[in-house]
This record gives sequence, structure tokens and C-alpha cells, in this order.
Amino acid sequence: MAETIAAPRPARGLPTRASADTMPVGIALELGNPGAALRVGTTVTVQLDLGLRRDVLVVPDSALRFGRASDAARAPGEVHGEAVYVTGSEGTPQRIPVTRGGSDGRNSEVASDMLKPGMRVITGLR
Repeated sequence: MAETIAAPRPARGLPTRASADTMPVGIALELGNPGAALRVGTTVTVQLDLGLRRDVLVVPDSALRFGRASDAARAPGEVHGEAVYVTGSEGTPQRIPVTRGGSDGRNSEVASDMLKPGMRVITGLR
């Protein structure tokens, strides 16, 4: 299974959702509580605006999960850091190291000198 990388485009701040791929982040908020509407244990939803970023590549999170699963099968010390796999010129998988940015829980920003718009990232096997 493969998906084509979208051409760089302006992206609004992608909200991060907790998932098996993310690490918990502690955030301290100071909220006004007029009328004592908030009580201990009250669930709140917070939206963080991460700003507008231009010319970013976005890949499905499944491509990053596939990269981790594929890397786990490789010899220790053979891989370093996050990566995605793309289909090479003859259809063979090629590992591309990436730096991961923001995520909306489905798609993540990635940066890599080797990754180009239009490349087909591998998201799973059939």
C-alpha cells in the first residue's frame, strides 16, 4: 500500500492527539473560574494554535508507523531516527530518514532533504 506525498502547502498548526505514537506532554494552564464552573476532575478541551507553516511535507502517520515496524526487523545499529519508506525506481522499498514535526493524529509534518513531493510512501502491506 502506498500513498503519494502531497506537494508542499501552507498548513495551519496541526493539533496533536494522544495516540500510541505520541509521548505525553505536561502543560500548565491557568484558567479563570468565574462562578466555580470548573471542579476537580472536570474534563476540558484545549486547542493550541501552532501557527502557520509554509512549504511543509505531510505524510500519513501510518507511513511513520510502517517505518518503525520495518526498522524493528533490521539489525541493531543499522538504523537511526525516524524514517519513512518510499517505493524506489523498481518498486523496491527505500528508507528515507525524516525529522517529524506536528501531527493531527492522522498526518504528520516531516522534513528531509531526500523526500520530495510526489514520492509514494509505503503505509502498510497487503
